[in-house]
Amino acid sequence: MSSLTRYDNSIWRPIKTSTKPPPENPPIRKHTPSPGPRAHSNQEKADLFAEYLVDVFTPNDDTVDRAVSKYLDTDLASTPNIRMLTPKQMETETSRLRTRKAPGIDHVSPLMLKELSCKGIVLLTYLFNAILRLQYWPKQLKIAEIILIPKPGKNPQRCIII
Repeated sequence: MSSLTRYDNSIWRPIKTSTKPPPENPPIRKHTPSPGPRAHSNQEKADLFAEYLVDVFTPNDDTVDRAVSKYLDTDLASTPNIRMLTPKQMETETSRLRTRKAPGIDHVSPLMLKELSCKGIVLLTYLFNAILRLQYWPKQLKIAEIILIPKPGKNPQRCIII
């Protein structure tokens, strides 16, 4: 206590920040040919964002994905010759992942995949080879959680969904 000075804010800074009420999110509106009504409540904002994302993204289909089809030698009409992945290829691909990416809905981060043991790499190779062999990409791997974050330096009062 004796080392504290009159201008030392080390004690008050944590108290001041914890007593401030959280800032309210500003209302948003849908940008149509004529601007629509503003959404004020969190539920209205969530509905507006959900409506926008439904328009932008397409639903999953049960056809073979491009990610799977690039490993098939021929088209799907004939019997494909599937090139199976090797653990070495899987290790190379996981080492190329960018670690600053967010984890998926399964909470597996790129850093976790990069630090897999040899046994983990082999099991992951089995999993992806089964996806290729069956030509079926599980729907659980097609689900994404989207979190909208305002850009720094942009005025949140001017949030308009186009």
